[in-house]
Amino acid sequence: MFKQICFFSLIVIGLYGCQGENDVPEPRPVQEQFVEGAYNIGMAGRGIDYDILPFAAKQINNVGGILNRQLNVVRVEHSHGYDRMQITQEMLDIGIQMFVGGSSATGHQMLPLVSTNKTPLILGASTSPSVTTLADNDYVFRIPPSDVFVGQALAQSAIDAGAQTCTMIYHAGDSWGKGLTTEFQKSFEVLGGKILINVAIPEEKTTGFATEIDLLYSQYPDCVFYAMYNVVNIINEAAGTPFNGIHLYSEGVLDYTFIPNLTNYTFVENSIAISPGYGRSDSVELIYFTDTYRNHYGFEPGNYEVMGYDAIMVAALAIEHAGLVNNTDNPTGEMIRDSLRHVMNPPGEIVGPSSIGTGLQYIRNGIDVDFTGAYSATDWDSNGDVVGELVYTVFRFSTEEGGFVQERQTIVNVPLTDK
Repeated sequence: MFKQICFFSLIVIGLYGCQGENDVPEPRPVQEQFVEGAYNIGMAGRGIDYDILPFAAKQINNVGGILNRQLNVVRVEHSHGYDRMQITQEMLDIGIQMFVGGSSATGHQMLPLVSTNKTPLILGASTSPSVTTLADNDYVFRIPPSDVFVGQALAQSAIDAGAQTCTMIYHAGDSWGKGLTTEFQKSFEVLGGKILINVAIPEEKTTGFATEIDLLYSQYPDCVFYAMYNVVNIINEAAGTPFNGIHLYSEGVLDYTFIPNLTNYTFVENSIAISPGYGRSDSVELIYFTDTYRNHYGFEPGNYEVMGYDAIMVAALAIEHAGLVNNTDNPTGEMIRDSLRHVMNPPGEIVGPSSIGTGLQYIRNGIDVDFTGAYSATDWDSNGDVVGELVYTVFRFSTEEGGFVQERQTIVNVPLTDK
């Protein structure tokens, strides 16, 4: 059954630019990042979470921190020798009681350690439906919505654009891409569309896509759905293929590599991309996040950064609450896990990033809080998935602007039916 889908028309806000990666320091061992006397939490993934987590922690520390202590984020340094399991174990060994950030793959890989050690993990870039059913003993949560719902938004956009047939492609072995094509197909067929073929391509393949291009385009579909990252090489090879339909993308084309490496704008001029990685544009909390981020970094926040930001904010509230109800200034992971829904879900006073200091004080005074993030007003269900106002931002490719521009937002309303 489909949930209610509402459309909000927005003024096009401009090109999704090619922002360079932030400079990162030389790799440091996690032991050197641990701050005695602070409450230390671990960063579970790399990439977009790298700078946004300490940015959020700084805002919390500016209003007094948590449990009369500073909040410190021990980060996964950018290094070629990165081993997620090794670094996770190192963080556990120095006393980390909670992890924030990371993708669906992070959740799968870290599951044995976080579940066994009773340390909650809040994923900041996870959308795969496979995370919903992890046997995690209720230690894995996430801020982005499941692709069960983005499939609806993608399918509706394809139908609205006049598509009745579609082909799809994803990277073999990628649970995110496979799950996304599955959910898109379900929704597209419910709306009367037909999937002609779903192509699985080896992730290590970077050139020589003639076979895949033939499979995707030879049946003259109305749309071709790319449920994958690193898509620019196959798009460049396909340029010149007869095609009058639309290209449909997930957030994979909204990274910093697609536009600079695209060789033929005309071939993708009928392109739609949808991402859950941005907040609701008319919310006070997103405006606060965007303004403070822009003032700090000098440019606009990118895809999924609002998710990592919200994860730190709600983690701080949960740590404060766990300390209060357990009468300790060093709550364990299990204590924090038991407080996460208490501060994220109703009932309680509505608080958000712009009022994080007030929210922490409410908790100290024994007043319940209900967190509304910069992303949207969401709650956690019994699986640790978000429900509520699930926000999807729709982009269209503009040849004139030379990139993707925001067109509108789609809100999928999913009620909280359990806790």
